[in-house]
Amino acid sequence: MGAQTWFVLITALATALAVVPAFGGPLACTITEGFGIAAIQIGMPVHAALGIAGTPLRQIASGSQTIYLFGGLYDQVNVEDGIVQRLATRAAGCRTTRGIGPGATLDQIREAYAGTPVSTTRFVAEGQILTYPTLGVAFLLKHDRVDAVEVFRAESLGGPRTPAAVATPSAPKPATSPTPASSPAPTATPTTPAGAWSVRSVSLRVEGTDLVVSGTVENRSATQSAYAEVAAFNAAGRRVGEGNAPVQPNPVPSGGAASFEVRFPIADVVTRFTVTIRPARGGGKLADYTGQVRTPAIFAPIVARQLQVEVQARTPNPTRNDFGVTVTNGSGLVLSRATVTVEVNVTCRLTAAGQFVQETWTGSVIVAQPLRPGASAHAVLTLAGGVCQGVAVQWSSSHRVGDVTIAEQQ
Repeated sequence: MGAQTWFVLITALATALAVVPAFGGPLACTITEGFGIAAIQIGMPVHAALGIAGTPLRQIASGSQTIYLFGGLYDQVNVEDGIVQRLATRAAGCRTTRGIGPGATLDQIREAYAGTPVSTTRFVAEGQILTYPTLGVAFLLKHDRVDAVEVFRAESLGGPRTPAAVATPSAPKPATSPTPASSPAPTATPTTPAGAWSVRSVSLRVEGTDLVVSGTVENRSATQSAYAEVAAFNAAGRRVGEGNAPVQPNPVPSGGAASFEVRFPIADVVTRFTVTIRPARGGGKLADYTGQVRTPAIFAPIVARQLQVEVQARTPNPTRNDFGVTVTNGSGLVLSRATVTVEVNVTCRLTAAGQFVQETWTGSVIVAQPLRPGASAHAVLTLAGGVCQGVAVQWSSSHRVGDVTIAEQQ
């Protein structure tokens, strides 16, 4: 993006923010390098992001790309083909996983991110942009202090290293499909002693029923090939999944870094995971890391499969107004909302004379109350479809659990 375009976007953003009433006090949030800010994540569909951020003050469209400008917690959200690619904040209470946010100094950034393999600096009219492309984070600095923080999908060491710009609509790599919200793990110690390996950063996300764990490692030892081994555990400490994958590039040169991504199916909510880097030739371990899941909301697809749904009728020969649904939370997380759609296949008596019809009645219920593990909620089912207003002499049901929302505080 040219300097003139950059200036126009910065000017538009400043104008939009100038009309926003001041909000009370700093807004606290976590900036997760390469993955998101607070509840909005890279890869999220635009409608979900706008549902969190609210109505934008202004939007700038260019082809398949749109920049949404906000005030308050979110500064801007950059979207391409309906998928969030980058987002930024100027909120004073927001901090990265290494403790850096608006107001931090250049020296504090360099100390927090010491040892990161790649960083770039670009000077613009507003100041300078310091980018760590392999981590997916950029800082816009004015007078050596952070004015805004942007996150984007981290780039592999073998890929392009284009500097990030806090207000540019360009994306490092268009998402091929919506990526569910991801959960960060704390980053590893920012220094690696000579002669050793270390896990530099780790994060995870859920795609369908797969857990995807990715990150970077640094090699301060001899050049060698290695692979990442990941194990996942539930709240009871039971291993619920494991997998491995080679790091890239492979072998990892002495003094260099590599990335990894391990994918494997899970059937339960993960609360803790471990990453072990092992030499490809066999033997012991080169480095290890243990992370706690900080964002249980990513496991909504798993929790949906753990809900127990029972369709009930008040009478042996019910009408369409006599059905209800009991939803029981079989997961270990507290739910704040769940949607269940039900189909009831009936043999219905049309009249007292004995005319019958086979048809399907459908309906849905929304459980919008806190549902703790093992707790149940009952809702009346309103059914539609078919023509029969009589009674069902036979019936059977099927159901589908739709949107599930995990309570924020667990």
